[in-house]
Amino acid sequence: MRSCLVLLLSIISLLIPGHAQTTGAAQTPNAHQKLARDIFRELIEINTTLDEGSTAAAQAMAARFRDAGFAETDLKLVGPLPSHMNLVVRYRGS
Repeated sequence: MRSCLVLLLSIISLLIPGHAQTTGAAQTPNAHQKLARDIFRELIEINTTLDEGSTAAAQAMAARFRDAGFAETDLKLVGPLPSHMNLVVRYRGS
């Protein structure tokens, strides 16, 4: 789950316009940066320790994809145990 989270966070950070720009002055986050921060915060606050499992984080991200317009048929929770499920998302192209 950690490697999936790192990959997700890396992808999100690449999608943020101007993410590589740094200045000495504090900047007001734009909408993309705020969304990325909200997603990071949500994932960090979910207990995904071995005892608790990863399902809650997978369900939270599935809800975000649903809210973004992904069809339920394109979202799958799969895994070896009910408490250790992962999210697989199908991104349809044209």
